[in-house]
Amino acid sequence: DGGSGLSNGSVGSISTPTATPASFTASLSPNHLTLNTGGQVQTTLLLTNIGWLPEQYSLTLAGIDPSWVALEPVPVGLAVGQSEEVRITITPPGCEVETTLPFTVTVSSSETMQEKILAGDLSLVQAPQILIDSPGDGITSGARSVLFQWRTAPETAGTLSLYPAGQPEQTQIYTTTITNTASVQ
Repeated sequence: DGGSGLSNGSVGSISTPTATPASFTASLSPNHLTLNTGGQVQTTLLLTNIGWLPEQYSLTLAGIDPSWVALEPVPVGLAVGQSEEVRITITPPGCEVETTLPFTVTVSSSETMQEKILAGDLSLVQAPQILIDSPGDGITSGARSVLFQWRTAPETAGTLSLYPAGQPEQTQIYTTTITNTASVQ
């Protein structure tokens, strides 16, 4: 039988799973983003080469003004089994209209022209982003004098109302001028 393990006249078959030479997975996290006026937001695209050849990938983003978007790194070159995180940073230039923008990120392989399209949405909120510098969240102070410091993006004016815990009748109101850093004591 020539060493085939089959007797004369027998027919045999073998099945072997095959891998696609260029194949990849891609995911976007988070894919629902909220951005306050004057701020920036980031999401991460995780790209993994699950094929059996090294591959180059390009990324394009649609649905958001390209001047707002930074992708890093691009293009992405991956060896077999390698993964890379691509940071997508979105920074609008100013006070945009409050809305939700659906967007897509298209990942394309350069060798086989395979594409994967990932969907997301960006909610633009007109309220300014306020970051409290001090005192820290949940800090209790026994001092008679406390310095409150905060930053806003973009510059803003407004009022700040402060009172000791559980004593709203002792509220003190401070008015701030247009600035992006402020403090009261």
